[in-house]
Amino acid sequence: MVEPRVLDGRGRAANRHAQPPGVRDRADQTDAPHHPGVGHAACVCEPDGSGRDSHRFGDRAIQHLQLRLDAEFPGDIREACNGSPPATTDAPRAEVVDRPVRRDARLQPDHGRDRREGLFRRLRLGDVRFQGRTPNGGVSRPTFSDAHLAARKWFLARAEAGGLATHVDTAGNHSAVLRARHSSDARVLLLGSHLDSVPGGGRYDGALGVVAALHVLLACKGAGADLPFTLEAIDFTDEEGTLVGLLGSKALAGTLTPEFLQSPRGGRQALVAGLERAGLREERLFDARRDPGLLAGYLELHIEQGPRLEREAVQIGVVTAIVGSRSFRIVLRGVRGHAGTTPMDARHDAAVAAAKVILGVREIIVRDFPSCVATVGDVRVEPGAFNVVPGVARVALEFRSQDEGELDAIESEVLARIRALAEADGIGVEISPVAHWQPTGLDPMIWGAIERAAADLGLTTKRLPSGAGHDAQALAAVTPSGLIFVPSIGGVSHDPGESTAWGDAVNGANVLLGTVHQLARR
Repeated sequence: MVEPRVLDGRGRAANRHAQPPGVRDRADQTDAPHHPGVGHAACVCEPDGSGRDSHRFGDRAIQHLQLRLDAEFPGDIREACNGSPPATTDAPRAEVVDRPVRRDARLQPDHGRDRREGLFRRLRLGDVRFQGRTPNGGVSRPTFSDAHLAARKWFLARAEAGGLATHVDTAGNHSAVLRARHSSDARVLLLGSHLDSVPGGGRYDGALGVVAALHVLLACKGAGADLPFTLEAIDFTDEEGTLVGLLGSKALAGTLTPEFLQSPRGGRQALVAGLERAGLREERLFDARRDPGLLAGYLELHIEQGPRLEREAVQIGVVTAIVGSRSFRIVLRGVRGHAGTTPMDARHDAAVAAAKVILGVREIIVRDFPSCVATVGDVRVEPGAFNVVPGVARVALEFRSQDEGELDAIESEVLARIRALAEADGIGVEISPVAHWQPTGLDPMIWGAIERAAADLGLTTKRLPSGAGHDAQALAAVTPSGLIFVPSIGGVSHDPGESTAWGDAVNGANVLLGTVHQLARR
């Protein structure tokens, strides 16, 4: 068994000239110019004591891949997420560093940029921010909108420009693939997230994970990484729930059901129209299912969308579980009346009933379930006129918890309160379930791989649950899954003000790459 090489405090080989037997730096075998701090990565094939070779990254390889991401990723993701115009070739870029990028890092002029073009295919990821940008600095890419479809075309084009294979499955999931070099039947390690957004949302939610996954594949391809699995960067369909929620990831996991599609979150008509617009057929969505035996796992990089990491000055979040949620449509039916002639004590005002429901839900959660959250995210009254007492109010209710039993208790107490409030005001009420997501634990083996990858980079970590749903929630049902968080500035998300320091974005991408490295060594 070859002894692992000792790394110094900055993650470099303590003896830079020491190489495992039979391994040479690929930079010595090419006519490309050598630049300090940047080189071609060497992949190591080392004996594992089993009488056969185990294909895996060497320490030198992973360090060089990290350098490349430090050099190339920051400008790309800043363009993609911050809304700056696409940079010209002589624009200032991040300097090459051999350490993790800290959150107080600043861009420095990089006049050696052009000389490094041969080391890593340059991506113009800034183009993605033009897909669905809004005047206030956010993005709006609802599922199958023009902006969403354009962003997905961009993803495939960038992958193909980098020499990766691409495909689109019957659920509309868009993939870029780097196949294992020594096995035609190797299992697939998925890296992904989503390019769709909520209306008027932020620039990092989902897009960061897709961009980082693509960079990892291209870095591994450029390094000639000899992996024991195929890598697939995937942009899942409709994570946010414009139509259904986790549509693509549930289809791939095989947990999507026809019944689930009959009363989708966005309405049945919107789903049918959206599928037609994207050229998808409803009956074929289920054909996107993958055989779990062919999957090696799933990794996702995402912004935290909350304040915990920033408040505690932690650089990487290691997600242990994803909360469950339940959502309902509530229709309150009162009596329409003239706003000027209907006495206050004779009204059956649906809007007033809706207000009582909102306050009642909040009271229950704060008093009885302090670790949980509940949201009324949409209220619509009919007919919606100044001079008419509302006859109908439609309310969208959702609540979340890490515990399924707690979700049961919230549902029982909250729905009982809603019915009692409506009855007291002489208001009719209809309550329809929309979605039921169970709390999902993520794989402890993946937690460990993420933590080791972060430790190798000298980054601090914290284990925490996710209060938001993610595609990892669907994939965890069929394959070991992990979720990496980076800090959100101010905890802001689903808002044009959503932002993450570019140094944190780079750290997250390097941890994603490092986790691939850790899994390849198992």
